[in-house]
Amino acid sequence: MKTTRGSILFQVAVWMSFLAAGPASEAASAQQVEVVANETVVRLDPNDASPVITTLAAGTVLEWVGEYGPYFAVSVPGPPGQENLVGYVLASEVSVVGAATPVSPGASGGGMAIPGVAEQHATAKANRAAGLKRAALGAGLAATAEVTISIAFEVEDREQYEDEAAYQAALDKQESAASVKKLAIIGGAALATYGIGRYVLGWRKMAELEREFPEATTPTLDRQYAEASLSRSLGRRKVFWGALLAGASFATVEWVPYFSDPVPEDFESASEFQDAVNKRDKAERARNWITGVGGVLGVWGFAQWILASQKMGEVEELTRTRSLSMHPASSAFGSPVSLFVDRDGARTRFGVVWSR
Repeated sequence: MKTTRGSILFQVAVWMSFLAAGPASEAASAQQVEVVANETVVRLDPNDASPVITTLAAGTVLEWVGEYGPYFAVSVPGPPGQENLVGYVLASEVSVVGAATPVSPGASGGGMAIPGVAEQHATAKANRAAGLKRAALGAGLAATAEVTISIAFEVEDREQYEDEAAYQAALDKQESAASVKKLAIIGGAALATYGIGRYVLGWRKMAELEREFPEATTPTLDRQYAEASLSRSLGRRKVFWGALLAGASFATVEWVPYFSDPVPEDFESASEFQDAVNKRDKAERARNWITGVGGVLGVWGFAQWILASQKMGEVEELTRTRSLSMHPASSAFGSPVSLFVDRDGARTRFGVVWSR
């Protein structure tokens, strides 16, 4: 048996919820159950496919923790010097000790449901994805504010304005825009920081569960293939939009006459020529920013596309190997022979099996 930090936290939460609920919960938490048959299985999660924590002999008495459908949550003694574990045993394989009937978690007696490893892993994965989205949104907000306000409200030289009032009005707008930009950057940075923290916590929780319970957290080959296929599709979209952003920004600045590189001979006065130069400079800065964003998005999508394609190839190879078989007549043993591949923890096993 292994004790994980997540299991300890869940047990503490369960006991604290009973204590906070009052005398009724205290009576329920003190309830015990007795194992009625030898080799009674205690599982990690309340389902028959969950990994087995331990097996118990008839007559073993355990503390009752909660109820989850046809299962009872019980406190299983851990190794010497370690905390107890919370496991699940079928209610039909134990008997309640005493006259009191256990109260299901979430009923009027108080308590809480204990999520299983698969549910914890799914929650951690969702938190990681949500954190990544928030980090990208925060960074995008800060970058957009920086680029948009810096370019749109830039104050030109004093000579480019008709009078002092127009120049002062431009300075006032720039100051107001700078305040908005500062708030947007601070908000974006806070959102990105929160997203990064949530991503890291989700990733660490997933890694911990995958290390401690590889059987319960490893998705099926069909699920892995579907996720890789979706990831490859998203990667292609990122490549498309990245290329579109970069190409559109370049074409707009270089080919649209409004943003063309000014020539002094085409203007009647020096002020008009300077206006055109300033307009071209702003367009080039915007083009560089958008091209950079498009480049990052395209590289990200290309990497995602390649990694997902490799994953799909690995799953297809495993599936193809599983489907291979030898004709019974080709067997030197005179019996059907087939190849197999399966998982043993983090290892992949290949072999031959035959039947008589």
